[in-house]
Amino acid sequence: MNRFLKSALTVGYGLAFLAATSAHASYIDSNGLEWRDLTDTAEIIPNSLDSACDDTTFVCSGDVLSVSVDGWIWASITEVRSLLSELTGLDVSVSNPSYAESDSAWAPSAIGALGATLITPGTVTASIGVSRDYSVAAGGYLKGEVWDYVTPRDDFVYTDRIMPGQIDDPDIGAFMYRQANVPEPSSLALLLAGVAGLGFARRKRLQK
Repeated sequence: MNRFLKSALTVGYGLAFLAATSAHASYIDSNGLEWRDLTDTAEIIPNSLDSACDDTTFVCSGDVLSVSVDGWIWASITEVRSLLSELTGLDVSVSNPSYAESDSAWAPSAIGALGATLITPGTVTASIGVSRDYSVAAGGYLKGEVWDYVTPRDDFVYTDRIMPGQIDDPDIGAFMYRQANVPEPSSLALLLAGVAGLGFARRKRLQK
């Protein structure tokens, strides 16, 4: 195997590794948590997801509707509020669970980071996801939502809406996260060495 081919394979393996670390990723927050794109889980019934997740750690395993949830943690509404606060710059909290603003900058950017689970052309685009927190009194799970309406409607953040556990709604995802996979230093070194080797081999070939 010539040097050029070896270097090309090294780069290919490295790029494949880096791509694998970001599969399903939507947004990595300031705590190093990788949030799953809401569209990945948009057709999973909350009750089914609850059955796939540990009751104490909330780490999920297996497949739900042929969607792998292995290693993902179903987020609490507190964690969702923290995420939405970071994405929007708003004080989204238990005392301020909803917020409205006309023609905001935060709504489209937050939806871009989370994945759009509801789109009505010319009217509204939204990211809607259910948390693991269940309200017995209300008979459902608490949701986090960001809505981006066309003007002159207000854009909204909600974290106090309820999602019935048995409803199969393709407009609803699930807020799930895991520790972000950061490539090992040795893997990064291998990739950089491959890139350098590729350039060196190319120069040598041109000199012949």
